[in-house]
Amino acid sequence: MRLRKDSIQEHNQLLLGEHQRRFDFIAAGTEDAEAVIERLMAFQIAIPSWALGSGGTRFGRFPIGGEPRNLEEKIEDIGLLHALNRSSGAISLHIPWDIPENPALIKTLAAQYGIRFDAMNSNTFQDQRDQQHSYKFGSLQHLDRSVRQQAIAHNLEVIRHGVELGSTSLTVWLADGSCFPGQLNFREAFQHTLESLAAIYDALPADWKMFVEYKAFEPNFYSMTVGDWGLAWMIDASHNLKDPLEDLLQSVEAILIAYAQALLVDRMKLREAREQNDVVAAQQTLQDAFRTDVRPLVAEARLRSGGALDTLAVYRAEQIRTRLITTRGSKTFATGL
Repeated sequence: MRLRKDSIQEHNQLLLGEHQRRFDFIAAGTEDAEAVIERLMAFQIAIPSWALGSGGTRFGRFPIGGEPRNLEEKIEDIGLLHALNRSSGAISLHIPWDIPENPALIKTLAAQYGIRFDAMNSNTFQDQRDQQHSYKFGSLQHLDRSVRQQAIAHNLEVIRHGVELGSTSLTVWLADGSCFPGQLNFREAFQHTLESLAAIYDALPADWKMFVEYKAFEPNFYSMTVGDWGLAWMIDASHNLKDPLEDLLQSVEAILIAYAQALLVDRMKLREAREQNDVVAAQQTLQDAFRTDVRPLVAEARLRSGGALDTLAVYRAEQIRTRLITTRGSKTFATGL
């Protein structure tokens, strides 16, 4: 399923007059507005393949219908998002949930939607049917070397899939830690994890990066093996109440708004306030930017990139969820969830 370009343009035409009025107002009072717009147009946020269906909670899952049944349909859904907001031009796959049966075909399909493959995600927080050792008590940190080797081997497999698809990064979705006092020796657990990560890193292609994803105290509530980590741009989401595509449109919009506001901070003025220990002026400088309604700047960047001025309005007017249900069925379940 694809959106016609002229359908987006038709919706934009209806909103263009009001948008122009609001944009002219903020642009007139914003220094370097054009530079902000250019950076917004270049800003891309990877969409994870697992965020396209209803994930639910431990209490229950409420499918929405029309969920993507395979990797091809996940790419199709992200193609719809990208057509609307022009800021979702990457997909992050999770292995083994999204193993491509025909990598060349999958890569070609993604290119047709203008989508590249972002970080590949490994899974050592679940036991798979055919694996020999369990990760119940950890994976890369496990006391048993054979379990650690199994987890390392899985990550190397993920790298191979990523190379076939043109990805250049690996995310180790780590869940290791402890739930009770005395369960782990913190130093030993960290050392085992460090050695395992080093083995994975050594196997990376020269142009690849490795990220460690860690959710604080999930699923382990007493300690985490790794207590600090870096950041990169990707949404991680699980939906139970909203239409997943609508929520992702809202999430990308919220991130772009925050990014635009950050770009408006008067860095020189803020530095001067800090150097003078003028706490009031520093706070005011920061809040001046983050209280600015930058939605017209974000919309202008999207308009210039060929996207929709109001992404949700187009999504609903085009009845995309209804069309997906018609095509895929009302009781579909997104793979991997």
